[in-house]
Amino acid sequence: MKIKIKELLEFGAFSQRKKKNFIARWRFPQTGGPNEKGNARHYWGRILSALVAARKENSNQKILRKIVDTQRDINNTTTSRTIQQYAQNLKVFTTFRDFMFSDLFPKDCLEGLL
Repeated sequence: MKIKIKELLEFGAFSQRKKKNFIARWRFPQTGGPNEKGNARHYWGRILSALVAARKENSNQKILRKIVDTQRDINNTTTSRTIQQYAQNLKVFTTFRDFMFSDLFPKDCLEGLL
């Protein structure tokens, strides 16, 4: 899910209900079902679950574990399409490996809403 900078700037002026809904959208992103190219939900599910867990725990340990798991899965598969998908997952994971979720969601701003 993409978060617009404008929404982050306006977050402080949101009502309590709108703040809760905004956080709920980030906490539980909507993922699509299967499409004509295969099961896109499973493909992105690995990334989304790790990012949501890392944001929730405010720790990148979940992302680091997923990097190791994905590397192991690449070595255990022979299907080129699956290897390409895992390689794309690794790209995303390495992008967020050092990401500080506390910069995006300060604890004092969200206290009482989670």
